Amino acid sequence: MTESYAIDPYIPPITFDEAALTSTKKLCVGYLMACDPIETCTASKRSITMTINALKSQGHEVSIKDNLYI
Repeated sequence: MTESYAIDPYIPPITFDEAALTSTKKLCVGYLMACDPIETCTASKRSITMTINALKSQGHEVSIKDNLYI
């Protein structure tokens, strides 16, 4: 199989980390619901909320960030 970065020179040649995918270590994830001055659309907010709930239900730590520069 041809690697993506061999086809597209703008993609950096980063190998896939199989160990990170199969790890049972809990994640710590921060997220934003909005990025001023642009308001997030309802569909995006819903998908973020669904993802947060799924992560929390699996025991991962999730926290909201007030702004992008924290």
